[in-house]
Amino acid sequence: MRIFRVMSPKAVDYMKDHLVTIEDHLPVEFYVENLKTAIVSDKMFVLQAWDGEDLRGFLVASIYGDQPFVFVLQVWMDPTLPDSSVLDKMFVRLQLWAHVNEKREIRMETRRDPDAFQRKWGFKPRSTIMSFDVRIDFDALAHKDIVAQDESLDSKLSEEV
Repeated sequence: MRIFRVMSPKAVDYMKDHLVTIEDHLPVEFYVENLKTAIVSDKMFVLQAWDGEDLRGFLVASIYGDQPFVFVLQVWMDPTLPDSSVLDKMFVRLQLWAHVNEKREIRMETRRDPDAFQRKWGFKPRSTIMSFDVRIDFDALAHKDIVAQDESLDSKLSEEV
């Protein structure tokens, strides 16, 4: 298994079938194009693991401005790999890159079980990201004090739209 850092936009083409958009409403193609633009930056760190002609995993991380941390954006491993040693090697390289860039922390968001990352590498929960789907029911809002106090709400909302 070969693991190496890639900085060519063409490298993203091999990863695109396994990339996940951060925002559910954005198509993967949007993320692919942004990653192709950003990959050439020394603030981006993209590792790929290859077994012969087959991509078996990748890791995408970034440094944002003067933030004191590295943020992991994407990680994918071929589920048929027999163990996690490839990911372990990638994580060590990520730590070295963070150290060279004088960052003392690696952060990530996951939709998977965070306990696994806590057990395996000692990640600590730092915050909770919450989501709320906006669905305005104006009839229900009309009975609340906020709306009832402003009779011109309908006209204001229609003007803003």
